[in-house]
Amino acid sequence: MISIKNQNLYSAIHSIDDTERALSLTVLVERDELSREELWSFTKDSSAIVRKIAVSTLGEPMNEQERKLYWVHLKHETEGGVRGWYMHGLLQNAPKEEIHNWIKWSTDINWSVRWCVSEYLAQYPEYFPQLEKTQDPDAIHIKALPLREWYTAL
Repeated sequence: MISIKNQNLYSAIHSIDDTERALSLTVLVERDELSREELWSFTKDSSAIVRKIAVSTLGEPMNEQERKLYWVHLKHETEGGVRGWYMHGLLQNAPKEEIHNWIKWSTDINWSVRWCVSEYLAQYPEYFPQLEKTQDPDAIHIKALPLREWYTAL
């Protein structure tokens, strides 16, 4: 971190080194020196850690257009931790009517994605079946079965 502080952060953010880019992005975020548009540009970075920093900093979508963009990025994201941050942002104020978008994520292989879905469902125990959390990859589909059967019956 010391070497990053002595560098031009705006140059380091374009380094070929993933760690240097991530550290530079972290410092720029801490200093609140990046616009939301600039943060979005880092969601396309080749480094998963850089994408995680960008998405976690973005937080929840600001409007309906950005919400749609979150869903697109979530669908195409290959790294589980980054998907978790997209899901976290999306489910902060998700309307119940959006169930068709997020129900399939109840069986995502990534723990953080399923955790977000489970926590969202827990807010509405009278409306949705609950998703029991598991870290056992063999139990993911079994734990999600009551929720998916309920959804199929809608």
